[in-house]
Amino acid sequence: MMPIWRISTRSAGCLWNIQGGFWTDPPTGIRKPRPLTLKKGRHMSAERNKRVVQDFCDLFGRPAIDEALGMMTGDATWWINGKPHLFAGSGTRTKAEMAVIWPGLYALLDGGLQMNVLDMIAEGDRVAAEIRSHAVTRTGQVYENDYHMLFTLRDGRIARVKEYTDLMHAAEIFG
Repeated sequence: MMPIWRISTRSAGCLWNIQGGFWTDPPTGIRKPRPLTLKKGRHMSAERNKRVVQDFCDLFGRPAIDEALGMMTGDATWWINGKPHLFAGSGTRTKAEMAVIWPGLYALLDGGLQMNVLDMIAEGDRVAAEIRSHAVTRTGQVYENDYHMLFTLRDGRIARVKEYTDLMHAAEIFG
């Protein structure tokens, strides 16, 4: 017989029985596959994690930089594909560095940067999102780019972003 572990989650407000790779949903009694990750802290559902990512992306259209930063963990990182010696925006940045970069970006734009989430897939604490941006620069150039972003969440906040995008288009518009 497989052992039964009892794990209390504050976010769900109930006790889950995890047994042999499956857990029983107390309200319905339905057996479901066990979540892939059970980590210290709250384990959020895939749908809740997707909602956090959607809300985060929506902030860029306003722009709401302080709110976006508030949705990130203190030790959050943001990585952009590319070779840093070829494109200055690529590489890994800390949350503190993003707090300096984003105002500089918005200073070049006439309004916000619309980040339209086209599709998302979530598993455990990760959300993969296909995103299309739209913005107009103060000089009238249109910036529309496609992204694949992999978000890692911790306790309901964004801990890491891996951004894959068309760097040539970004360089064409922003230099």
